[in-house]
This record gives sequence, structure tokens and C-alpha cells, in this order.
Amino acid sequence: MIEVAGANGTEAMGVSGNNVVGLYLIPYMHQGIQAYTYQGFEYNTVSQVYRTLSVPGSVLTVAAGIDGNNIVGWYGSGAFLYDGSSYTLLNAPPGSVAGQFVAYGISGNNIVGYYEPVGNGYQGYLATPIPEPSGMGLLALGSVVIVIYGGRRSREKVSPKSSPNEH
Repeated sequence: MIEVAGANGTEAMGVSGNNVVGLYLIPYMHQGIQAYTYQGFEYNTVSQVYRTLSVPGSVLTVAAGIDGNNIVGWYGSGAFLYDGSSYTLLNAPPGSVAGQFVAYGISGNNIVGYYEPVGNGYQGYLATPIPEPSGMGLLALGSVVIVIYGGRRSREKVSPKSSPNEH
């Protein structure tokens, strides 16, 4: 049985190998009324250890799909991809209803889910996120290319009689 201790309910939503992801309900009082929020989890069936998944700054996180170390789901404002160490917030298509962009499953680099366009019904999607390269990574790559190109150019000997296209 998969049951997070102290939760008012646990729901398993995705599995990959020995790892299961899902959500559990956390009760709290809001203006004197009993309320609930969702919290995501990852559970390893071999070690029987639970890990809480929580998008930073959000009071609601749902882990819905897993493939290897990659976990997808949604939080209060949209969808996310978690790679085991950091969260990447996924961008909803333009014209989507706020908070209605959900990731349900992942396989390799493919993520599936749904969103709600303004004035329309829900639409399914299949997306492949493109990671944004870091500025330092681009700077380092650019420096390597310049060094290699510069080194090659300095070793080339061009005869004054040759055209620029001949070597």
C-alpha cells in the first residue's frame, strides 16, 4: 500500500521502475474552515522512502508522471519538469487560462498534458522542452570556438597568388 503518513489521502499517478509519483492531501485551517492542499511525492518501492516534491513558492504541487529521474506535474500556476535536483517551470501557450496548464506524463523528452485556451475547451498537447543554455556555458563554448578557429587560421599559409577559396 502506498500511503503518506499523516495525509488525508494518497493518490499514485505515475510509475517508472521502482519509483512511484503522485499526490497526497494535507489538511489545514483557513479562516476557521477545514481546507486541503495537494503535495507531490516520489516513493521508492525498494527502499520504501518517500520524498516530498514541492515547487518553490507554491502551496500546491502534484507529481503526475515519471520517466527515470524526470518528473512532471503541475503546481498552482502551471506545469513543471523536475530532473531530480531542480524544477523547470514550463511555459503555457499564449492565450491560455491562468493555472490551466497541466503536465500528466513523460517519456524520454516528450511531455503530454492539457491546457485551456481562453474561450475554448481543453486541448491536449505533446511537447519537447528545449533547455535554455546558460550564459556562462555559451561564453565558454564561444571561447573554445574562437580559440580553435584562431589557431587554425594562424597555421594556414596562403600564397599571395592564391584566391581566398584555394588552400
